[in-house]
Amino acid sequence: MSAGERLPGTPDPMHRWPGAKGLIIAGDAWGDPAGQLVMLLHGGGQTRHAWKGAGETLGLSGYYAVAYDARGHGDSDWAEGGHYGP
Repeated sequence: MSAGERLPGTPDPMHRWPGAKGLIIAGDAWGDPAGQLVMLLHGGGQTRHAWKGAGETLGLSGYYAVAYDARGHGDSDWAEGGHYGP
């Protein structure tokens, strides 16, 4: 199996998690959730898709890789009024 191929039995990588104040955080996950967790964080102006290749490779290597869209990026919700402070 090579990078770009989904592990047998692995669901679609897209997930939606509940965040603070009811905002939804979108992300992708690869590999076995029982594996060691690797969080992949994108830079400003990017999305989780920047980590697709690395996430697939890590998943194939036995890790559980998770990349998410920060609030206001990609498929994650924007905060009302654009306020991202406490």
